[in-house]
Amino acid sequence: MSHCSVRRRGGLGVAFERLLGASWKGGEKRVQRWTLLSLAFVWLFQSLSRSADLGGRFQDARRWLQRLTPRRRGATYQGFVKALRRSSLLPDWVAHALRERLVEWSGPAFRVAGWIPLALDGTRFECPRSRSCQQSFRLASRLKSAPQLVLVSLWHLGVHAWFDFRVASARVGERTLARDLADGLPKRTLLVGDAGFIGYDFCTELLDRGASFLLRVGANVTLLADLGAWANVGRGVVHLWPRGQQDRPPLALRLLVVGRGKKKVYLATNVLDPLTLSKKQAASFYRQRWGIESAYRSMKQTLGRRVVKSRASDLANLELAGVVLGHWALALLALKVRGHATATRGWSTAKAAALLRTALTHGLRVTAWRTAWRRVLLAPPKRRGLKKRRQDWAKAKHDPPCGAPIVRRANPSELAAFKCLTTTSTS
Repeated sequence: MSHCSVRRRGGLGVAFERLLGASWKGGEKRVQRWTLLSLAFVWLFQSLSRSADLGGRFQDARRWLQRLTPRRRGATYQGFVKALRRSSLLPDWVAHALRERLVEWSGPAFRVAGWIPLALDGTRFECPRSRSCQQSFRLASRLKSAPQLVLVSLWHLGVHAWFDFRVASARVGERTLARDLADGLPKRTLLVGDAGFIGYDFCTELLDRGASFLLRVGANVTLLADLGAWANVGRGVVHLWPRGQQDRPPLALRLLVVGRGKKKVYLATNVLDPLTLSKKQAASFYRQRWGIESAYRSMKQTLGRRVVKSRASDLANLELAGVVLGHWALALLALKVRGHATATRGWSTAKAAALLRTALTHGLRVTAWRTAWRRVLLAPPKRRGLKKRRQDWAKAKHDPPCGAPIVRRANPSELAAFKCLTTTSTS
């Protein structure tokens, strides 16, 4: 991507150059007839296209690229796919670059109450019933279902943007991908997840990696309220120690009960000091966790990427990664426009995508582009006249609440096992 041609076209080219180019000195290297920056642009911003097929999405993204860089010659979809397959380091580089911009553009909002709060969750995307996808993505759901990919991601609760993600076949468990995401996290990171992630092995591995967590617990979890040495740690301290793991040390957790009545939620955290993580702050973090669910809905429904279109399994992985990175880039552009003072304000995927699509199609100078974005993204929310009611959709899942965990006192056999374990460790 030519630097001089980008700057002559105004603010969008400069914004994209800052988004990716500043973090990668090899952006001008070529793969086939593509520079890596041009390849990244088309790969990411295909997610903004409203076309229903891959060829139409490629044509839209290439047209936007030609508007930013008029010297860019035409290319075919087949050549784009070959270049994308040969640039094996492209996904890792783009994710690393976007993460650097997230830290840089968030400012003080990157940490909330001394923590880096990251929501942890997963979702699935359907793939075509091609031979390649069926062989690579084995059946992971009910019979006769389509091949599926699983996406497990980290969503920053402070500035409403992605932090990291992993894509794999749906037969790979969400906890397996979450363990990979937990490697190399910054200090004072707090992982906030739902009841599907609580478990002795998973929580122990998070502790070994130095990560702090705040997870919901349900009726399928049994916690011990009194176990020897930890009896005087403080109020609310319980212990996760399943029967099959009594040859290993018990896991000390702090049990928090937030909400009232039917909205009561039980949370467990390995942060035992209430001064480090208060109950009020923990409740706020878990309430904000719904942002990652809204982000998944934005990708699937607002951007129309519920189903992966690529029939080759390797391209299906790349297509889904491009959708996530494209939404991540959109979130960072919205964050850059909001600025540090309003970094924590929410933003609309539909409005941001429509504005960026218009700017790429018709062109806007840097001042007009920033003014339009700030006018839309920082507009006060509209007041609703009536309270919103949930529709009774026929195909919607209405899972029962996970309930309250079972909290009981340790029995004599568990106390004896703990005493034997502590005696062996001290001798």
